[in-house]
Amino acid sequence: MSIPSDDWDKPAVLPLLSQSCGHSIPSPDALAELVEVMSTSQNMALVVGSDVDRQGGFELAVAVAEACQAPVWEAPNSSRASFPENHPLFAGFLPAIPEKLSEKLLGYDTIVVIGAPAFTLHVAGTLSLKKSKIYQLTDDPQYAAQSVATKTLSGNIRDSLQALLDKLPTSMTPRSELDLPVRKPAAEVQGSNPISIEYVMATLAKYCPEDVVIVEEAPSHRPAIQRYLPITQPKSFYTMASGGLGYGLPAAVGVALGTQRRTLCLIGDGSSMYSIQAIWTAVQHNLPVTVIVLNNTGYGAMRSFSKIMGSTQVPGLDLPNINFVQLAQSMGCQAQKVTDYSVLDKVFADTMQAAGSYLLEIMVDANTGAVY
Repeated sequence: MSIPSDDWDKPAVLPLLSQSCGHSIPSPDALAELVEVMSTSQNMALVVGSDVDRQGGFELAVAVAEACQAPVWEAPNSSRASFPENHPLFAGFLPAIPEKLSEKLLGYDTIVVIGAPAFTLHVAGTLSLKKSKIYQLTDDPQYAAQSVATKTLSGNIRDSLQALLDKLPTSMTPRSELDLPVRKPAAEVQGSNPISIEYVMATLAKYCPEDVVIVEEAPSHRPAIQRYLPITQPKSFYTMASGGLGYGLPAAVGVALGTQRRTLCLIGDGSSMYSIQAIWTAVQHNLPVTVIVLNNTGYGAMRSFSKIMGSTQVPGLDLPNINFVQLAQSMGCQAQKVTDYSVLDKVFADTMQAAGSYLLEIMVDANTGAVY
């Protein structure tokens, strides 16, 4: 956008901004119907999306799940964490592939989607959930319009969850433990070279400060991140809501500016190249940003998709010979490169406590990682 230079000399009159007062909840009849369905369901699942965390419903989602003793899935492509991932009722993450999503939700007679579309899909395919009653709770008209939900209830997420919790029976029929999917603990991993992404995440989890905020843009490593670095607190995780790249670094800078909390940016080497200059901004503002570049020398997400789509020899996916330490140092940022797993403990212990901004480049096994 170009602005004439003399515009800055002219006085401006602030516009009268509209104000929104109060929130909304579904109608009493709609809430009563949902409570009846949830109370009588034999095998129900909850699906939570980013609006749960965005609208302050994190703890209420936990209370509703515990009242119902229902397993909770994270919606596909959710840009926030809306349920503690170490909670016994947390079942896992729904893939954005229609057939695989159908497999995860197959067998539930009722599915209640809260604060998310029903459903966001990434590739073409067949979604088969005809035997399930699907209810959606959202205040986003686009979610409602595009949804395949059996019934959509419109309302602010936090207020609607509270209204729902107030109407649920105090003693619901407990479900058999066989009805709850058992999410096995993450397998213990041993260090080796080349460094596995699982070992990186398992080691990092030991050194993350309790109040750390994680911004993630490493799609090919997301399954390992989700498995070994569980998010347990509200407003402590951000990622992109689609397959677009270039979000992570500037988002981490914005989060650190807004919260002044230690912000950890987990990013792939390919993703970082879209907006590497954000490191300069972090340094100029002396922000507590730790950037961890998971370097597998290429666009890992595209490598993964090429396999899913049956494509071979896709050009332009390799990114050799980029020196991220020199890039960071040229912008005034402290930086270090790791190629040996044996130093990760010391490196994480030091960098998580470093003042200001810091970039850590970790060379990870290029033969591992998958989007789904």
